[in-house]
Amino acid sequence: MMLFGMPMWTFLAFLSWPVIFITSAIVIYIVMSKQDALIDDSEFEKGIKSRKGEGHS
Repeated sequence: MMLFGMPMWTFLAFLSWPVIFITSAIVIYIVMSKQDALIDDSEFEKGIKSRKGEGHS
């Protein structure tokens, strides 16, 4: 069976890439948010707070 001049399995492979892309993006986001929750950002936040009055141009 041919769909748009391609074999059916090739057509389904091209059709499924958005689902795979979005699913992998969600999984990566969840993993990175869990990693971010584990990391202590207190030193980074102190550096940001100390620079607020400097006024970069």
